[in-house]
Amino acid sequence: TLGAMGFVGVFYSYAIGVWRSITGATKLQSIQQGLATWLGTLELDGIFEFTMSGALADIRIFVLVAYYYGRELPLKYGDTLLRIFYQLIPRALWPSKPYDLGVELGRLSNPYTFSGTPPGFIAEMYMNFHIWGVIIGSFLLGVLIAWLYYKLVLSSNRTPQSVVIYAILAQRLFLLPSNTLSLAILALVIPMGYALVAFKLCEFDSLY
Repeated sequence: TLGAMGFVGVFYSYAIGVWRSITGATKLQSIQQGLATWLGTLELDGIFEFTMSGALADIRIFVLVAYYYGRELPLKYGDTLLRIFYQLIPRALWPSKPYDLGVELGRLSNPYTFSGTPPGFIAEMYMNFHIWGVIIGSFLLGVLIAWLYYKLVLSSNRTPQSVVIYAILAQRLFLLPSNTLSLAILALVIPMGYALVAFKLCEFDSLY
């Protein structure tokens, strides 16, 4: 049963990926044309290539995390969430600084590697607080996104600036499934800095 569910999940992900590639690269005249192209593109070899590609990296990493953490390795209990405060400190100044989570996971299979794939938000929550971290963390992330949308976009007090800020925040928050929390937050610094500078320049120009 689990194997069948897994195959259905992989096929669904593959089919959605094919549809997105068709709609993104082709100007369709109708839905019927799109469906005909989609059905003609689906093939078993494509499913195998999709499975071996990086498209399912987050799923494979979650399986790795669920196998090791809480069983052979202790849970981190929030340690990875605190890395935002020291992520930018150069290793030259702190030789014993913990490695990136992607490297840490990569070393589970190759102890000498310096590369890896970030676990993503869901797997990171599991690494810290087991299944309750996934449930509560996902719920809080959804509440945060909904609250930001209500306050910055739907509110009667919204401004062009608030909509721009939401666009930046939402884009980075939706990257969480493929990045660690600290990397996602750090990715906000540059675009938010540019946005704040642009807002100030617009205010300065409006004075003249």
